[in-house]
Amino acid sequence: MQLRAPGHTLDSCEAGDLGAPQPMNRETFLLYIEAYNHRDWATVAGFYTADAVFENFGHHHAGADTQRYLQQLHQGLEDRLKPLVVVTDNANVAMEADCELHALVDLPTLPIGAMKAGERRTVRMFSFYDLEGGKFRHVRVAAWP
Repeated sequence: MQLRAPGHTLDSCEAGDLGAPQPMNRETFLLYIEAYNHRDWATVAGFYTADAVFENFGHHHAGADTQRYLQQLHQGLEDRLKPLVVVTDNANVAMEADCELHALVDLPTLPIGAMKAGERRTVRMFSFYDLEGGKFRHVRVAAWP
């Protein structure tokens, strides 16, 4: 299910005129969160530059590896982001969110702590997105249990 093209307002998408990408605003960022929560990887990928860097918990991913990492992570773990605070300008987005986790398999090396299959947990996370051309160029994620 593709939700919306990244960097476009709802009005321009609904009108069918995708035109040039718009600066990232809260509404557009929340469309990204919606796509992420629905595992719409085609839409999620469209929010990232081709050479995007994604860092979390000491892990570093770049370019196409970023999308592979996100999809691979979700083979054993379901999560749902619930944004609490989103702050954006033309160059950055910052988000504080609750992340509801559900382990589908045993995850003994999960950075936020081991989880057994079937276990559920909510963690508070922070993510910072540096933008380039209205897309994510560098993403940094941190969380605590």
